[in-house]
Amino acid sequence: MTLLEFLEKLGPTLVGIVALIFSFLINRRLIKENRELKKAEYNYNMRAADRQLIVSRLNDLYAPLQLLRRISDELHQIFKNGKSFKTLSELIDGTEFNGNDAVLLNEIICIGDQCVEIIKKNSGLIDDENLRDKYLPQLLTHYFLMKNAFEGKIRNEIDRFSDFTFPSDIDKILDRRVNELNEEMKNLTSVN
Repeated sequence: MTLLEFLEKLGPTLVGIVALIFSFLINRRLIKENRELKKAEYNYNMRAADRQLIVSRLNDLYAPLQLLRRISDELHQIFKNGKSFKTLSELIDGTEFNGNDAVLLNEIICIGDQCVEIIKKNSGLIDDENLRDKYLPQLLTHYFLMKNAFEGKIRNEIDRFSDFTFPSDIDKILDRRVNELNEEMKNLTSVN
């Protein structure tokens, strides 16, 4: 048998083997590209979910609290009018505020009520351990005591309530968390 006869007999088999090898290599490449595409799609979806969670945290929890806290702080500065005293202690001691002071204090109490509702409604969005476990419970307790002292339901025993003054670090912590979330959003939306 000559080489030509051998190739004529083996030709269709060789063509089939070469076709199988090419088919295998092409399928392997397609599978790899499909995996990479699915991985990219998964990463995109995860980034979209992360972005949506950040938007919810900002829009539903942190930014409204931050704004209300700033308004309350401004009103409280007007209310105190340069004087140095603890409003909760004054209310518990029975000090009555009239006129403009009563209006300002009433609005501060109303803002406190709004903050309480935002926190209760969106507590699942709290992602800062210090806020969740320490500062927001202190803030809610303070708002509760302020409202009840303002309404005259809590009187006397100033020492009993002296540890429940306003948690002054909360505004800095809210500002920091808003800035961190904005930075995370910036990182998630940047093109790599």
